[in-house]
Amino acid sequence: MFGEKVRGSVAWACAAVLGLGVAAGCATCECGAKAPAAHVFARIADSARYEALHPRFKKAFDFMRRSDLAQLPCGRYEIDGSNCWAMVMEARLKPFGEVNTYEVHRAYIDIQSPITGKETIGFTKPAPEVFAEFNVEKDYVLFKAKGEARTLAPGDFAVFFPGEGAHAPCLSCDGATAVRKLVIKVRH
Repeated sequence: MFGEKVRGSVAWACAAVLGLGVAAGCATCECGAKAPAAHVFARIADSARYEALHPRFKKAFDFMRRSDLAQLPCGRYEIDGSNCWAMVMEARLKPFGEVNTYEVHRAYIDIQSPITGKETIGFTKPAPEVFAEFNVEKDYVLFKAKGEARTLAPGDFAVFFPGEGAHAPCLSCDGATAVRKLVIKVRH
């Protein structure tokens, strides 16, 4: 279930070299959606296993493992200047089945983790129907897509690599309406 990577991706290749294991087939989300083995989904307690995937991941995961994370005010936190920074935020959740807008980044890897509450994140391969221009300043382009779902609880994290699939954060499969979460941006 957790610790899955995309076959054929940079994450999958690094994981294979590191012996992190590759999940074949699909896993099932709590809301019943089938999730293809995509991106990285894991427990924060196991995050040290993933530090070798990128030179800035150790700093990112060190921040994620802070004991005072739940007490941090919402806002931006510098980790390594513009190369790695974090955002603590409170977000309203939308029902998973009602969302068909997914985002893809070019410059930054996203590491996302709920601090309090559960959050479902939709993910898929980018769809061919782009309905917005790439926003260089905010580092994203939007796609219309039907995705799969993975629900994260406090203690879980997900990593989304640029160009390796689209994702839709801030969703819910269980009727939850809000989450306090951490997003870390790591320059690819």
